[in-house]
Amino acid sequence: MAQTYVVNNNKKIVRYILLGALAVLIIMVFSSSFYTIRSTERGVLSTFGKMSDEVIEDGLHLKIPFIQSIKRVNVQQKKFDGRENSYTRDVQTSEVEYTINYDLVRENVSKLMKNVGDDYHNRIVVPFIRSARKESFGN
Repeated sequence: MAQTYVVNNNKKIVRYILLGALAVLIIMVFSSSFYTIRSTERGVLSTFGKMSDEVIEDGLHLKIPFIQSIKRVNVQQKKFDGRENSYTRDVQTSEVEYTINYDLVRENVSKLMKNVGDDYHNRIVVPFIRSARKESFGN
């Protein structure tokens, strides 16, 4: 009689542990289904690593947990400072110090992430600024 009581108690304990683990799993899946995009960001949805063409605006959104992920991109205005030596048309050397403010076109964030990636500053912005500076000061 005492043995059946212990076996029934063990079954109840195992059942409670399994129910608790299931409840934790359900809460994890439910909570990872929601995400927010701040007003200073835009998002790009990725499904199994493939980025969509749609730009996600700020606010609360749903996603499929463990299948979809979100890439957040800061769209606030950025500041780029530089100091370089430059040559004029008559081969005079001058030191140039400059500050450039730029921001991203919010509607093109998904194209930027798909084609360039996270390092868009070093791959696009810096070379463009250096090229424009050389051209301007060369004249």
